[in-house]
Amino acid sequence: MGSVDPMDGKTRDPADEEPAGQGTGAPSAGGDLGDEQPLVDEALNADTPSKRLGAVKRCRSVAALSRIASASKDAQVVKAALRSLDDPAALAAVAEAAQLRAAGQQAVAKLADDARLAQVARQAQDLVVAKTAVKKIGDQQLLAEVARADLDPLVCRTAVKRLTDQELLGEVLRDEGSTEVRKLTVDKTTDEGALAEIACTDEDAALRASAIERLTQQRLLAKVATQAAAAESRLQALAKVKEGKVLARIARQDEDPEVRADAIERLRSPRLVADVARQGDHADTRELATRKIEDLEILADIATTDPSDRVRSEAVRRLEDQELLVGIAEEDPGWRVRRAAVRRVKAPDTIEWLARDDSAWQVREAATARVRDQAALRNRAEWDEAWQVRRAAVERVKREAVLINRARNDDAWRVRLAAVKRVRDAALLANRAQYDESAPVRRAAVTRVREELLLKEIARDDADGEVRKAAEDRLAELAHGGDKPRKRRRRRRRPKRPNK
Repeated sequence: MGSVDPMDGKTRDPADEEPAGQGTGAPSAGGDLGDEQPLVDEALNADTPSKRLGAVKRCRSVAALSRIASASKDAQVVKAALRSLDDPAALAAVAEAAQLRAAGQQAVAKLADDARLAQVARQAQDLVVAKTAVKKIGDQQLLAEVARADLDPLVCRTAVKRLTDQELLGEVLRDEGSTEVRKLTVDKTTDEGALAEIACTDEDAALRASAIERLTQQRLLAKVATQAAAAESRLQALAKVKEGKVLARIARQDEDPEVRADAIERLRSPRLVADVARQGDHADTRELATRKIEDLEILADIATTDPSDRVRSEAVRRLEDQELLVGIAEEDPGWRVRRAAVRRVKAPDTIEWLARDDSAWQVREAATARVRDQAALRNRAEWDEAWQVRRAAVERVKREAVLINRARNDDAWRVRLAAVKRVRDAALLANRAQYDESAPVRRAAVTRVREELLLKEIARDDADGEVRKAAEDRLAELAHGGDKPRKRRRRRRRPKRPNK
């Protein structure tokens, strides 16, 4: 019965094999160890190196030598076995299964066939041996297959490093393999179409970022900036886009506010900025664009036509036309817009009218903050229904009686606080320091009281710790001579010069 070579599956007749020690000395291809089994056992198990090496030298068959090279843990024995072994299939089998890494590497060193090397790269038990095999492969297609195989990243990375064919690199990049391997492929490929595809659709954020870093073509950068599924990828590509029309389109249409804001920031063309301000899909974008506009006619158009209160308000803040501002302050349906307008209107009558009659307290407050007429301020301090407006009036009114009244009687503690900060009446301050129901008002009054006995009483008895602390601090300040009444300097009159 013939023997089967485990390396290539061919059947061989023992009669065809040369007797051991005869012929050219080339190893036999017999797969069955047969009479050489004792030699193999001695080469693997003998107790001295010389006996093991002697057994190796007497072996002739490929099967015996490959068995010794694969199974031995003695480096010298392995080296001797491989020295006599030249069969590619046997060498590949040794490289795949060798117990010693050095044995696998020596077997790979004797292999020259790329297909056998690719086989070792896929099947070697030792990753370093597999890597060594990959380093010897020259065939680009085989390297690409190894790179795309479901192998350890060390092996695949080595294959990618040896790939130079850009089409094959693109195929490796498109495969859903190891992210680490694909990252290396991204760094090597010059196929920007493949890079743009990765940047637009890949699920791995780091890989998308690497692909975008490699992109240089404006057409593909514009594609990623407008079509990438992830906002961070669009934002990264946007930073490299130079075409103003692309930036304007992104600013008008992108779904992510950060991307839109960055596109507007990068826009330099006044015409394109104006287009975004007028035609942007999102109010926040139009508002940002409006801030960059200097053309007063465009601002006037936006101030009167944009559907968003915030956008119209932003335009109004830049307007100078008093007639237009008065019209907006009196008629715009949005209180934010009217408030922005009243802050720029110069006509006192319009300001006083808005402080008194506008339906929104926000507008009345803004107008009151600009009123100069004391009668109008007294009216707002006493009668406006919104505490915000009364406070704005108290902060500007000069009549002491109004301040005393508001400090004592206003329902809103914030108004009383504003009055206490401005009133000069010592009795009123003492009263508020003792009896106001709001701790912030009492604390503000305490900081202006000069009566030490009262301050000691408050420092001892007030229910609020911050008020007591304020009283103690005030006592210390007075003890060090702080807050002394200022003496008014008498101005010396210069003598009149006699007329010449």
